[in-house]
Amino acid sequence: MISNFEKNILEQMLINKIKKERAKKIIKKYSPTKILAIGRHSIILKKDNKCFKVEKDIPAGKNACLNEYKNLMILHDYSWIVKNIEYDKGLRVFKYDYVEGVFLPEFIEKNLENKERIKRILKKCLKICYTLDIKGYNKLEMHKPVKHIIISKYDKIIFLDFERMYPAQNTKNVTQFTTYLFFNNKTTKKMFKIKKNKLLEIIKEYKINKNKKNFEKILKLLE
Repeated sequence: MISNFEKNILEQMLINKIKKERAKKIIKKYSPTKILAIGRHSIILKKDNKCFKVEKDIPAGKNACLNEYKNLMILHDYSWIVKNIEYDKGLRVFKYDYVEGVFLPEFIEKNLENKERIKRILKKCLKICYTLDIKGYNKLEMHKPVKHIIISKYDKIIFLDFERMYPAQNTKNVTQFTTYLFFNNKTTKKMFKIKKNKLLEIIKEYKINKNKKNFEKILKLLE
């Protein structure tokens, strides 16, 4: 017998393409108290300080949680990913510690009077992107990371959503995030005001050679 609250969560899970029997088993095992987010391939539930990412029963969602778990195991030594990760193979649920904080766009808007703090955070984000580039992995969607980066307590940065990460020779994390900052985000575009020709030239140099010198040129755009 499930409570009315759990019935509401079950209803949302069914609406979002999670089969009834599987949804019931997930609720029984994890007793979620909140729906945190609903994405294209999954739904995220929460109880206390734990999150449960449940992949939808749709072709596009197949192995989404397993892929994310495997990708984060590759990156497990880094401080900028979620911690205490586990994968429930039977129910296809990815478990991890909840991160309290705000998404990057909200952080920027809340700190417009503290440009130095914004610059410090953006440089750290770029350095994370550079690490992924050098390791040879494309995270994807870094040109629109609206809900992919959380700024938590003490300005700790957490990158989210690694289900689509894949190994690549032509990595694009730095160039995609640079595109976000100087083209796609109206606030940071206005804040830094870099000439388009100069920006494109620096991005092109980095694409050709992802060495430290060319990366430092991108960082200096945030001065």
